[in-house]
Amino acid sequence: VSAADALQQAAAGAFVLDVRGQSEWDAGHLDTATLLPLPELARRWRELPADRPILVHCQGGTRSPMAASLLQRLGLSVVDVLGGYGALAREGHERSTREAREKHQTH
Repeated sequence: VSAADALQQAAAGAFVLDVRGQSEWDAGHLDTATLLPLPELARRWRELPADRPILVHCQGGTRSPMAASLLQRLGLSVVDVLGGYGALAREGHERSTREAREKHQTH
């Protein structure tokens, strides 16, 4: 799913799973995301919600397809976010900039 669609789904209540490493997370992450690094996923997947969709992302799109595949095999509803955190951060910044500009123009 695209970053724009992922942000809409997250706003609607989807669970956002970040499978990057701790140092990548520390450098920047989505406020609504939960960190569960890919190497820990097979051991800790039961911590994830089974009652709502899971949007999984990594930094650029290499690790998240592996995570999505594993979680789908385990029966969870999972969507891979194309472009990873980079795309989500760009889309989120563009969206917040656009919303601020629109708000400013209406006042």
